[in-house]
Amino acid sequence: MRTDSKSLLLALALAVLGAGAVSANPLNGTWTVDEALSVTLESAAETRNKELKEEYRRNKKQKFAKDEPRNPGGDRFQAQQMATEGLIRESDLDIDWGGPPEVREMLAARTLKLYQGTKAVILYDGDRRRMLAINPAGKAYSVSGTELNQDEIGRSMAYVEDGALVVETEIYNGDKLLERFTCAEGSNELTVQIRLKEGRRRPWLEFERVFRRAD
Repeated sequence: MRTDSKSLLLALALAVLGAGAVSANPLNGTWTVDEALSVTLESAAETRNKELKEEYRRNKKQKFAKDEPRNPGGDRFQAQQMATEGLIRESDLDIDWGGPPEVREMLAARTLKLYQGTKAVILYDGDRRRMLAINPAGKAYSVSGTELNQDEIGRSMAYVEDGALVVETEIYNGDKLLERFTCAEGSNELTVQIRLKEGRRRPWLEFERVFRRAD
């Protein structure tokens, strides 16, 4: 995004959120990723897939130990068949975390511009922008659904919890994304805790990214 577009975004944030809100909130400003303290999506996914496989193998061993006395000695063909089926099931545990390309871009962003007041504006790498109304009732749904935001990423609810800005998104492909932005008063460190889930029955992937104030 060109500099004039970035200036336009700041002007928009000032207009929507109010100058006082933009200057006062510790989350607000420009942030650059601290790679030494941050976990990447790829690294987190690799670790999580290994954990899921290890958990599967432990459960399989426990089941085998429980079932083996019922069939002492067993059958070589049956054992080979079970081993093959086990390998197939293990390969199914290699989840391709990250979701659609737009979400992958957000989770790999090296810079963030964040402005929070009654609404929140988040700019990822100067290219992808989200403007979200913040629910004053916190994490609470209403019959009218006015607390929900709809954009190209999906349907989201933004709220403040213990000083952190939380954005829960149901992505347009059915995946779920939770981002929690935290910065202590007077700190130059922004922490973004990320939870990602593919579909309804898959496990959660969790990792954390750290950013340094750049303005």
